[in-house]
Amino acid sequence: MKTKLTVIILALIFSVFAMIISVISLVSTNNGYDSNDCYTLYIGTSDKDTAKPEIQIEEAQKIVADIAYKYSDGFTSFIATGGWIDEGVRYDETTLVYVFIGIDKASAEAIADEVCVALNQSSVLIEYSKTYSTYYNKGDF
Repeated sequence: MKTKLTVIILALIFSVFAMIISVISLVSTNNGYDSNDCYTLYIGTSDKDTAKPEIQIEEAQKIVADIAYKYSDGFTSFIATGGWIDEGVRYDETTLVYVFIGIDKASAEAIADEVCVALNQSSVLIEYSKTYSTYYNKGDF
């Protein structure tokens, strides 16, 4: 009987320590930052039918930004170059990259849907990741 009680007490102590370690691990993983979904959209600027840029890059940026603001409170964007090979043909083009932190999958896909129509694209590459972030403010200066 005494051995059974000892085993139960040891199991209880082990369980409590395991729970404490799990909580410490969870807290130390994000360092106080909020866990967020991050969606990055890679948007080509060459027309799907002509394989050439039909819209000036600045106009394409404005179109995408207007669409993005329908589904998000903000984003980071930049211009990149991209390329791919399709059926042995090499394509190079200017790519608009938009990073959204804190939106959901449906919003990312809605942006991509509208962008495909507006810029006559066959597809938009959507990259998903989990990120930890915070709006840092040192306080009043």
